[in-house]
Amino acid sequence: MVRYNISRGCPRMILNEEYSFHDVRHPHNARSRLDYDVELSFTGEPEKVRLEAGTRLLRLDFPIVSGIFMKTWWMKREVFSALLDAPDTAALRRQWQHGQAMPKAFKGVRTLVIEIELTEPVYAWVGKAAPLFNKQGGLEQVYLPNLARGAGPDHSAHARLIHTYTLPAS
Repeated sequence: MVRYNISRGCPRMILNEEYSFHDVRHPHNARSRLDYDVELSFTGEPEKVRLEAGTRLLRLDFPIVSGIFMKTWWMKREVFSALLDAPDTAALRRQWQHGQAMPKAFKGVRTLVIEIELTEPVYAWVGKAAPLFNKQGGLEQVYLPNLARGAGPDHSAHARLIHTYTLPAS
């Protein structure tokens, strides 16, 4: 779907519309010199999905985060809500780390919850987390690159920060 930029009278594509998964599966982060194959993080090939404006996405992260919109890994609200059934913060963190195959956090480190809302439709890749780091995987995850493109690491033309809060350490 092509939308039109009224002020310029030219077509405006939806974020990531022009890309296939094979175009975005090898991200490169110059700041950390990180280069890896995102396909390894999924069980099978993820589905390209259009997420509409108003969709809320969350991520669990470590307490000091800069470049929120440079982050590419998110979860839908339903996945996060299921994690909240955990009896305590430590169990929630374990379920998150095992279900999304995340490396173990250092003991005593707090977990930051970040929630954003899409302000424009975007395309993202959604699929089940593959088993990595000796973790089972299996939770649904959303891979959404390019949110900060052209706006800077802490801003996005496609999403806004709703809130952040820190879970107690345990």
